[in-house]
Amino acid sequence: MNRLRTQRGFTIVELLIVIVVIGILAAITIVAYNGIQQRARNSAAIEAASQATRKLETFAVDGTGYPADLATVGIADTGNTTYQYTVNNSANPATYCLTVTYGTTSYMASSTSPTPTAGGCAGHGQGGVAAITNYILNPSFEGGTAANGGNISASGGSPSVASTGGVSGTRFLRSTFTDVTTLGWGQHSASVPTGTYTASFYVRSDIGIKFQPYLQGTAAKTTTATSGIITVPANTWVRGWTTVNVTTAGTIQVGGYFVKDVATPTTSDYIDFDGFMLTSGSSLPTYADGTSANWTWNGTANAATSTGPAS
Repeated sequence: MNRLRTQRGFTIVELLIVIVVIGILAAITIVAYNGIQQRARNSAAIEAASQATRKLETFAVDGTGYPADLATVGIADTGNTTYQYTVNNSANPATYCLTVTYGTTSYMASSTSPTPTAGGCAGHGQGGVAAITNYILNPSFEGGTAANGGNISASGGSPSVASTGGVSGTRFLRSTFTDVTTLGWGQHSASVPTGTYTASFYVRSDIGIKFQPYLQGTAAKTTTATSGIITVPANTWVRGWTTVNVTTAGTIQVGGYFVKDVATPTTSDYIDFDGFMLTSGSSLPTYADGTSANWTWNGTANAATSTGPAS
């Protein structure tokens, strides 16, 4: 007579243990794989930067400085590798800074520090994110009220530069009401080509107000999006913005004007302005200018456009 043999399966606890072990092994594998990938990206960026540095230094051996561009020494973007290069042959000695990005990994090298290190040169994009330009010439009034050659002010305000409690830097503009029915201010941009741009600025008042962003200038443009009238509580910085489509190249004067809220201003009240920005595209980046980390002025500080990574 045959005996029936019973087969014992896994218990739920045993199955859970197996699943947990598989999960741990999978996590370890993924972490290890990601680590290998990152080391590979690091190596690729470092090697590309090292090769480019050798070519630049070889070019400079004859004493005429560094090449005006990377193409001169046969360096060009290939596959996942991109290059950014800044050179100053007017300096003595001449200088350069190079950022090499492989995928989302960036390394930099320069005439003073040719060994590649993680990061990017001032004014360059890094980590796979392109650099952006702030086209406002004196964006936080560090150059006073005339450094950009095109400040605009509507009737109703007496402007002065203050230096405590701004959004950026050590200065901002304070405009005191001389006409309690209207007050506005703006900052002037460099000429911009056709395309989409987003303008922004910070405004504050000692009384609760509403403020309407408004753009002027020589550029022909149409508004595609805006924050609209913004509510500004007393003694609080608030950011207003407007996105426009520029159809004819020209300058843009970024600013706005006062709209009465609950309180009626007196001639002792004021509106503060700071942190003006005009950038290509429809996104609203964190405020930055040539004094910000990894940014650089494209000319005289506080009187020129500035470029750096978006954040």
